[in-house]
Amino acid sequence: MGEARDRVHVHLDLLKKCFLLMDGPSNEYVKMHDVIRDVAISIASRKEHSFLVRCGEALKEWPENELHGDYGVISMRCAGMLGGLPDNLDFPRLELLRLESDDRFIIESPESFYQGMKELKVLAMSSMSIPSLPTSLQCLTNLQTLSLYDCELDNKDLSVVGTLMNLEILSFTWSDIDELPRALGNLNHLKLLDLLGCHVRRIPQGILSSLSKLEELYLGNSFSGWDVVEEVKDITVTNACIAELALLPNLVALDIYVPHIECSIWPSDVVLLENIRAFDISLGKKGRNDVHHLYPSANRLALDSLDKIRGFMKIRGLKMLLKITRFLLLRSVTLENHHFFALDEDGFQHLSELEVDNCLDLECLINTSDSYLAKEAFCALKILRLSNLPQLMYLWKGPTQLVCLRNLTHVSVFHCLKLKHCVFSLAIARNLVHLQDISVRYCDQLDAIVSDVGGEGEHEIESLVAEEQDEIVSDVERGREHDIESPVAEEEDEIVFPELKSMDLRYLPKFTDFHKTRNATRLPRLQRLVLRGIPKLNCDANIQPLFNKDTLSTLEELHVTALNDLREIWPEDLHAKLKRIRVRRCDKLPNVLFPSNLIQCMQKLELLQVAVCKSVEVAFDLSGLYVDEKGDGPAAAIALPCLATLEFRKLPKLKHVWANYPPTILQGFQNLNSVNVDKCGNLRILFSPFVARLLVNLRELYIRSCDAMVAIIGWEQEEGKDDGVRIDTSIFPQLTHLQLWNLELLTSFCPQACTFQGSFFKYVVIDKCPAMKSLPSAVQRVSNEQG
Repeated sequence: MGEARDRVHVHLDLLKKCFLLMDGPSNEYVKMHDVIRDVAISIASRKEHSFLVRCGEALKEWPENELHGDYGVISMRCAGMLGGLPDNLDFPRLELLRLESDDRFIIESPESFYQGMKELKVLAMSSMSIPSLPTSLQCLTNLQTLSLYDCELDNKDLSVVGTLMNLEILSFTWSDIDELPRALGNLNHLKLLDLLGCHVRRIPQGILSSLSKLEELYLGNSFSGWDVVEEVKDITVTNACIAELALLPNLVALDIYVPHIECSIWPSDVVLLENIRAFDISLGKKGRNDVHHLYPSANRLALDSLDKIRGFMKIRGLKMLLKITRFLLLRSVTLENHHFFALDEDGFQHLSELEVDNCLDLECLINTSDSYLAKEAFCALKILRLSNLPQLMYLWKGPTQLVCLRNLTHVSVFHCLKLKHCVFSLAIARNLVHLQDISVRYCDQLDAIVSDVGGEGEHEIESLVAEEQDEIVSDVERGREHDIESPVAEEEDEIVFPELKSMDLRYLPKFTDFHKTRNATRLPRLQRLVLRGIPKLNCDANIQPLFNKDTLSTLEELHVTALNDLREIWPEDLHAKLKRIRVRRCDKLPNVLFPSNLIQCMQKLELLQVAVCKSVEVAFDLSGLYVDEKGDGPAAAIALPCLATLEFRKLPKLKHVWANYPPTILQGFQNLNSVNVDKCGNLRILFSPFVARLLVNLRELYIRSCDAMVAIIGWEQEEGKDDGVRIDTSIFPQLTHLQLWNLELLTSFCPQACTFQGSFFKYVVIDKCPAMKSLPSAVQRVSNEQG
């Protein structure tokens, strides 16, 4: 099986290099352009190639002129064949038949359906509802592959499959299979059996052990009743047992779920795992959701609700399996010596993804203080997830110079209440050149992400082991001989995370700084930053002490919540790429949220949400916007041209959304399409006419519970500045949704000089506005129509 699969991959790679195939959404798929597909079908349909392919619109009946012929391959979509499949087919040279339906349409197959295709080697049926497998299936003595994918079998008797003596691949993935018939034990040439997603209740004992040439077995969560004894129609049936699998000498790929591993279920002397090279094995209470994946399995091991008392590590071959595991899940597992490293002294050199959850006694992930760490330990690790570890105090305990995590891309730490000091030591942080995402939440004792203080308060050991130190000295000396500048000094000066794009820090009550070292930190590609519930964060002036200006200038998304001492978000001369800003519960922000210099720096801002900030009085101060007056006439400045969504909630001191708007600015806010203002008790007027006339794409306007509001559009700030603008000002030509609710002092929507068309209105709600004197005619008309 492995050799055949390798040949397929070689051909796929060749087709990709020739641009006839493209990479799919994952390694399991490839894509083909429609034009390439049509040309391929056209060529394959020529007489000399003998292909019959119908992959476009689903056929409602079998083509009348294609009931016989010399085809070698037939592939059809046959949804809705109400008359069923024909019974007079004659394809003596047919080797591959593929039939696909949609949504499990019922398609009748006459008992003689397969009699005219005795050379068939591959039969694949997908998403079909089959009343029963026709008896003529046993005529297919040359059949090597039978695949029923996502098929519903009304008659679940599969005994006829047991007559296909040359069958090598049998797959029932996602089909309705209750029980494997004993006749399947006759398939002496079977090499692959796939029952993923089938929910098989019974596999009688003796069937699996009879498949002497079986190389790959995929059961997943479909079967969990190992060694269970049942009474079926007054007959005692004993299910398959783990010991049977040990009788399969060629088995190299295994996908199983074993909820109980007591000695009676998995005897300690069973030699099974030592020959396995590809696997997806779940041991313990919880299984997993079966996902149809690319064969063979990707070396995933899940250990759930196991403890050392039950001796799961005594399973023969399990330690050998851990050495080649790529994806490892430990959930509710009791670990020897209270640290993870004890499972594999070689350091999990093939491990790509590690998830540790709810291991109540785990104190340290890796302890190097009293044990030797292999040079390449964890060198392949890309994803690390730690959650619900109440005793975890250190991720790395002891010297960490040899802990190499150079391939780590994603880190998540959740609810580790005793974790303190840091997530990464200084030595580890220097190697995180591929780290893209870090999330740390609910860690009550954590005070930094990077620190030069290691486990148990010991500082990082300055010297490396003798061998590596000699290598470094030799490299430096060779550099001096050739006048090559040593990079050591530059590395000492700063810590760089060159690929970090997302950082999410939440509910860290003792967190004070990103790093606690003498070294500066650079995050040159950070795009998303979330800071929430960090009361001691070092932000007396602004958040720039956490990161340098270059870091802030790359951000595209910022979420700031419950930073009690945050007084400034940005330095004055920042040039940002921000697209989305969300600020909540920051009570010490300045009264002007965005002065004019910041507005000019945020030309890409698309979304702004501000809520529950008690100090904010002005959202946008436009007084200092730059206007170029060189040339023939003044050139208008553009204010926030990309802003699309604006939300202000529970800002009790907010007096002006737009303040000091200069009439010379003729462009800005042209993409704003949604404004939502709620519970801003000091806000009297939302828009000035100068602003309102610019909102040509505003579609949604929601204003609720603003106790002081007297008008939606008014002249309060611009009184006497430019009388010309008061004449026939057109506003909101694209408005479709309007809600005014609980505005007790609201008397008018807009001045009479404003022209309000309202031709696109779909939704209008005006409620609890007792002082309202009049509405624009378009608003009144739609309000009346909606009752």
